[in-house]
Amino acid sequence: MINTKNLPEIWKQTAKGKCFHRLATFQYLKGNYAESLDFYYKALVIWDRLEGVTKSSYKSQILSNKSQTLGNIGVVYDEQGDYKKALGYYFKALEIDEKLGNKSRVAAKLANIGLVFKEQAVTLKNAETKTVNRDSLYQISLNYFFKALKINEELRNKNNLAICLGNIGVVFEAQSSYSNALEYYFKALKIDKELGNKNNIATWLRNIGTIYTEQKKFTDAYNCLFNSLVLSNSVGSMNDVKFVYEYLSNLFEKSNIPLPDTIEGHLLNLEQMRIRSLYYFKKSIALHDTLFNIEKQKEVSKIEAIYQGEKKQKEIEILEKDKKLKIAEIKRVQLQNYLFIGGFVLIMLLAILIFRSYKQKQKENLMQLEGKNDKLLIEINEQRQKHLSEVVNIQETERKHIAENLHDELGGALSAIKVNLSSWMYLNQNNGKDNKLVQ
Repeated sequence: MINTKNLPEIWKQTAKGKCFHRLATFQYLKGNYAESLDFYYKALVIWDRLEGVTKSSYKSQILSNKSQTLGNIGVVYDEQGDYKKALGYYFKALEIDEKLGNKSRVAAKLANIGLVFKEQAVTLKNAETKTVNRDSLYQISLNYFFKALKINEELRNKNNLAICLGNIGVVFEAQSSYSNALEYYFKALKIDKELGNKNNIATWLRNIGTIYTEQKKFTDAYNCLFNSLVLSNSVGSMNDVKFVYEYLSNLFEKSNIPLPDTIEGHLLNLEQMRIRSLYYFKKSIALHDTLFNIEKQKEVSKIEAIYQGEKKQKEIEILEKDKKLKIAEIKRVQLQNYLFIGGFVLIMLLAILIFRSYKQKQKENLMQLEGKNDKLLIEINEQRQKHLSEVVNIQETERKHIAENLHDELGGALSAIKVNLSSWMYLNQNNGKDNKLVQ
């Protein structure tokens, strides 16, 4: 989950998601549906990741982007005829748009869902619709179109309103409910004439012309189809021109009244009209072949572009691989340098630690030696003092003993000896000052 405090990263991821979305749309317009889906899914991954943003303002923007991507994925699957997946993504997008209150997008999703049900009714390709009759699918389609119509009327969105009205007409026409179909075609035609939308005008005129043909209103059918042909040519919509040629061929074949070769032109008899029918049929086939060749050329160009792209991609991959190898080699050399420097620094640190430890040990040994010397001197002094004390005690004891034994007999002599001994000791103590011997 991305924290809202890291706004630059959110903006970066949002820009990346929008870029993927635009690339997907570009590929869709080129008809590259697989590439388109790949980019859409990449964008969807980003929106899902950013959906955890806590601030409501950012979350609303992200959900809006997610809805748009989901809706476009539905369009791609719709184009491919995978109606089940298309509906799944349309409904997911619709749920988000309803939650955000985006009515314009809600109307668009409802209309797209209506189209899918209409297409299912026509083709019945979806496996889940095999047990559902065609009329039921048409009715479901109409329900969604009418919901979209109501919202577009509220929003006064004339362009989408005209498209919605026209699609309702298409459903009624497919049900052969021609009166209802004409009603909605004319409503759509009126709005598109106000908007000047030539493509849609040509489409509604063509559809009205085909209904008039079925109703045997051949003159009205001719006017509508010929005007549709003129408009389609003017806007360069050759695919629409092809369809008008086909419907004109059908008209000239079915008509039982003379029809002009041009608007207000010469009326053709029945034989000429059959020839004109064949003429328009051949024009339709020729244009079909031309468009088919153009499509084939596009396919060839696309395949060639894919080949060139893959070739370029392989070259890029080779260059990227070489680049990665060079980067890996540079990193390996850098790692070796870092390891060497780190090892050298570690050795120096160990040497310093060992040296400091040695000096500390040496200091401790010296202090221990000095302590032992001091203790030894103290012990020696104590021994000397003890020895001198013992000598003095012995002398004193001996003196007393002698004194006791000789006191009476040698009293006078001992006194003389004591005097002489004292004098001798005195002289010995001062022999450093006087070298004379006194006897």
